[in-house]
Amino acid sequence: MKRYVIKWVTGISLGAIMFTGFLFADSRNLPGVNVVTRAEWGADETMKYASRQEYQEMARLAEERRKYMTEMEHEHAEEEAQKSATARAYALENFPNDILLDMVVDTENGHKLWWKKEYVFNKTKILVHHTVNDMSKLQSESDVKSLLRSVYRLHAVQHGWGDIGYNFVISPGGVIYEGRSGGEWVVGAHATRNNQPSVGIALIGNFQVDQPTDAQIEALISLSTALAAKYKIDPMVQVEYHKSSSSYPYVATLTNFAIAGHRDVGATACPGEQLYKLLPAIRDRITLQVPKYLAQYPNVKVINKPVATVSNTTSNISTSTPTLPTSTTVVNSVTKTQLTLPAAYGLTNNTYLARTRAPHMGTTLPQCKIISGEVTLAGCMYRNGELVVGIRKKGNNTNPWVIRVEAKSRRVEVLFDLPIAWGGSNNSVRPSLPTSSTNTNSNTSVQQPTDPVLTQRRAQFPLTIANPITKISSPVSVSQVPALMKKDVSVLLYNASMLSSSWTFICSGQCSLRWTPFGTLSVSFHDGMLTVQKWPLSWKEARLQLETQGDSTIAVLDGLTKKQYGIYRGDITLVPQNIRKIDGNYVNQYAVVNTLPVEQYLAGMAEASDREPLEKTKVLALLTKAYALYYIAGSGPHPSIPKDAVYQAIDDPRFFQKYVGVTWERASKNWPIAVEATKDKYIVYNNTLPILPYFHCSPGFTWSAREKRGRTDTPYLKSVLDESGCTSFEWHGVGLSWQGATKKAENGEKAEDILKYYYDGIELVTIR
Repeated sequence: MKRYVIKWVTGISLGAIMFTGFLFADSRNLPGVNVVTRAEWGADETMKYASRQEYQEMARLAEERRKYMTEMEHEHAEEEAQKSATARAYALENFPNDILLDMVVDTENGHKLWWKKEYVFNKTKILVHHTVNDMSKLQSESDVKSLLRSVYRLHAVQHGWGDIGYNFVISPGGVIYEGRSGGEWVVGAHATRNNQPSVGIALIGNFQVDQPTDAQIEALISLSTALAAKYKIDPMVQVEYHKSSSSYPYVATLTNFAIAGHRDVGATACPGEQLYKLLPAIRDRITLQVPKYLAQYPNVKVINKPVATVSNTTSNISTSTPTLPTSTTVVNSVTKTQLTLPAAYGLTNNTYLARTRAPHMGTTLPQCKIISGEVTLAGCMYRNGELVVGIRKKGNNTNPWVIRVEAKSRRVEVLFDLPIAWGGSNNSVRPSLPTSSTNTNSNTSVQQPTDPVLTQRRAQFPLTIANPITKISSPVSVSQVPALMKKDVSVLLYNASMLSSSWTFICSGQCSLRWTPFGTLSVSFHDGMLTVQKWPLSWKEARLQLETQGDSTIAVLDGLTKKQYGIYRGDITLVPQNIRKIDGNYVNQYAVVNTLPVEQYLAGMAEASDREPLEKTKVLALLTKAYALYYIAGSGPHPSIPKDAVYQAIDDPRFFQKYVGVTWERASKNWPIAVEATKDKYIVYNNTLPILPYFHCSPGFTWSAREKRGRTDTPYLKSVLDESGCTSFEWHGVGLSWQGATKKAENGEKAEDILKYYYDGIELVTIR
């Protein structure tokens, strides 16, 4: 293993700590483990407060962007929220102990927290990460503390998270640092769908490239041993983890060791190959050391909850019962309804789930609170016409309770009484709920198909009536097409922007550089490569533009690992921008933007693999061109792109379209052929470029846009038979089916015929 020749500062002890309003006796009850506190490494705790100007500006920008979403974008956002709510409801029913919380704190020292502190007092898993930082730049623990402060600001303010996501961070010198404020009990943000029951430990370094130091491994073993002893975690036992899924119920379960790497539970290389391959030996060491640790520290035991010194949790309960309406009323345009449930059904001895039909709330995540009853609210959502509420008992009282719950949206308030007899799922009865009567198939305002096979298939998938769309996008006329094809398009290179703090640019040919030689960029040249390092954004925000001449291209690499993001035609610009993250929040930082002619952009699109039939690839070439032109025309900003952004497209298909530049032009066989074959071809409906949604797979048919979204301006989006081969819808189900189109192409159908089958009444015209 690589060893540090630098003398590291170690041996910092940890006394009793007072933070977040709670006193944790005997440190964290991890005797023998020294932890450097946040105060000792210089964390600015005010960066957690929601009142900070940066967070207020983020909230303002988010609200501003929502005003400019098109109807298709509203549909996509609603579908994603619906999937999230469905996944959480499924989790509540099937593995509640992996998502339920013991306590939530939203205020600290009189300040609202931007990221609320959620607490789980019994941890069952330990997940290991790496930070992907260059260890060679850290010469002492003083440098580590400086790095932690910069990472804290990056995560909390620039990324908009409100704090660091890891519970602990270990330096190359083997010093253990406190990460997220709140200790190991607080829920971090380090492994999606697995944060609540786990402790996240990150080692500083990039272990795809480097080896972890001996000191880091020993510190990881020491800390994990103490945690395993305290929470009775057996490193060799296989336990359940969960990950997001593209198909219903949008969450999947897998098994792995109770002490595992991040890659074991998610699609990532973390904690790096060099550390990951050591995990079996690390688990063996921890297994052997736990008995010795318990013998040395016999008083170690699980602490069920902290000793409260300041009460500032969101779960404080009022036992008074207000006067409530006994039936549905309308007050100031707000529908108020009181419901009484026959029972809730138990998930565990301490947790229950209630489900009841409720008026359409207009949101999947209403505001909920407990009006009376000694319980904690564990979850609340609205989906498919039902209000779903999870609750957890407080204390040891087993007397029957009648819990009163309130759920609010902007136009609907629902209150209901929930009778509960504590005792767990064996002593509970799942309530029988009425089936939904709001089915679009029985809606006489929507013309139904006459094909009996289609009617039969649709009958198996009742569809709740959605709110009709009233905001119609500006159409793009055929006459605009020639001018649009002569425009340049600016594309945000998402991973290059979000995953790197420095970049290397290599120009193959002739390039010229324009940049602001001060502010927040450090620029240097070495061996024919341009290296750029970004610093935290300030009022002096530098801008850099690398321009190509002729057929020259620019390769964009990570400045540290030299991982290549792609090779691109046109120009590359580094400019401060608002960028949307996967979680929907926005962060202001340097964006890597590729600007090039539209035709070259389309040539670098990687929406289809070479395994697809050529005619299917032609279909995708036409669809991606129509999609891109709609936004390049300025008909409306994309929901993932701020209104004032300098870019009109994003290279990541999770947001926009999959664009990889010259790399795909050179690697693909079919795509260049398809692009050339469809160069002057465009899909047209009534002399305009239509909105052409597509999705992955169906259970035998597609929905019409009218019944799915109440649209009246897209008659070409009708319900048709589709032989995709799936058992349920994957994505929204309107328009062209990805898998169905593949089968049609494999059966010899031409691109134009496939398009006309899924999009009724469209034409394929030539425009030059």
